[in-house]
Amino acid sequence: MNPILPSELRAYPVFRGCGDEELNRLIACMSRTLLSIPGQVLFEEEVESDAAYLVKRGTLVAELPLGDGVALEMARMGAGSVVGELCLIKGGPRSLRVKATERTELLRVDRTKFEELRAAKDVAAYTIIRNICLTMCDRLRNTNDFIERELRHEAPLSAV
Repeated sequence: MNPILPSELRAYPVFRGCGDEELNRLIACMSRTLLSIPGQVLFEEEVESDAAYLVKRGTLVAELPLGDGVALEMARMGAGSVVGELCLIKGGPRSLRVKATERTELLRVDRTKFEELRAAKDVAAYTIIRNICLTMCDRLRNTNDFIERELRHEAPLSAV
């Protein structure tokens, strides 16, 4: 597979504020992953998280399994999206199943290698953590708006 280049990462908001030196240190934590078959699972709900993923091409769907083969679709993520990024802040089990809806190319950020950067107090790791936190704040604000609209019986927007 082709090496990951800093120029590939600049399109992702999670890398905002990182220069080439920082991106090269982050690249050492990364590898390419391919989900070649629609329906192929990237990770299952309740499985311990080991990586975050950046969608390079394709589409992923996050779903909540309800049992008996039924699942509730929670979000769709296309090129430019980050999936499973909370594991870079704090490990733990996945909250949803994520699978491909088409051939999907991903960049994988290994949590253990990222934690080594973080333990070394590398500015690149802390820039990523800051950007993830900003994204999570936006998501929380949107979720709060969604709940408020639901409670007022107004037309719902989107939770994500």
